[in-house]
Amino acid sequence: MGYITKKNISHDEWLRLRYSGIGSSEVGALFGVSSFDTPLTIYNKKLGLTPPEPENERMTMGHILEPSVAEGFAQMTGAVIMKSSEGDWMAIDRKRPYLRASPDRIYFEAGAPHTRANRRICECKSTVLPVSRDWYPKSWYYQIMYQMGVMGITAGVIAWIRATDHGFERGYVDVPFEYEVYKEIVRRIDDIWLNHILKGIPPEPITMSDYSLLYPRHEDGSYTGATDDVKSMLRKVNDIDNDLKPLKDEKDQLQEKIKMYIAGNEGISDPVYGTLCTYKTGKDKEEFDASLTEKFRTEHPRLYREYFTTKSGSRTFKLNKKSKLFASPDAEHTVTVL
Repeated sequence: MGYITKKNISHDEWLRLRYSGIGSSEVGALFGVSSFDTPLTIYNKKLGLTPPEPENERMTMGHILEPSVAEGFAQMTGAVIMKSSEGDWMAIDRKRPYLRASPDRIYFEAGAPHTRANRRICECKSTVLPVSRDWYPKSWYYQIMYQMGVMGITAGVIAWIRATDHGFERGYVDVPFEYEVYKEIVRRIDDIWLNHILKGIPPEPITMSDYSLLYPRHEDGSYTGATDDVKSMLRKVNDIDNDLKPLKDEKDQLQEKIKMYIAGNEGISDPVYGTLCTYKTGKDKEEFDASLTEKFRTEHPRLYREYFTTKSGSRTFKLNKKSKLFASPDAEHTVTVL
């Protein structure tokens, strides 16, 4: 194992370096345990097929709270955090430069000599999840395992600060390095980088979002054949539809009666149970009068072309209720191939 280190780099440079390899926060997607990515979305990002993800509130708060998590861990354990491990930096594998890791902190255990062999990784998390030493997201595990493997470090911790109804909780869990797990991580990264990203071959879709990315529009007149399993699922969807309809009708009727009872008030409250429901007016908003679109296009063609865009239509799933498939569970069904 061996790696080079990119230090004293700007955040923009750090982001650019991430696009030239697989980062530790992306590894969970290769095991199907990421809440944010799949192999296909990673493929699209690396090839620039989707725009860079802007930093959202979750990411911003993670960066803001990271120093507090590291400091809290040091206070709980007496660990010594390496000052040089703060900020944006990256470890890049020499043999496979697409293996790239950016641990949150490097530390030494309390009382341990400050030698290269005694370095440890601290991955800092801020969360609302009910994490503990017995349970935490599997993506966190693969993330720190990958970091330890790239840097040749034999142990680390995942430390967190957790928001609860009663305030904040701090905690951490020790994570020893497991070489066999790291080998599997590298095997999967090799596959997506060498067999897909470099060759321009998309990985197989695994989620509905993936399929929507690959097939945003239908092909007119094209139909795929129905297997027995698919026909069974379609019947089940139809049965659920039929079961829900009377409940939806009843719900709508009850809500109408409740709304009429509220009349001009904001809602209904109870001295024991507090606010039970609301029926509030949404905020006013300005929008273009759709009925004047054609008139505006004719009178101001240049402005129309400059400010109006075509929004792609979304695909809608709809059962053909007239099909004999849905006539009755015991009916004989004939499939006609056109």
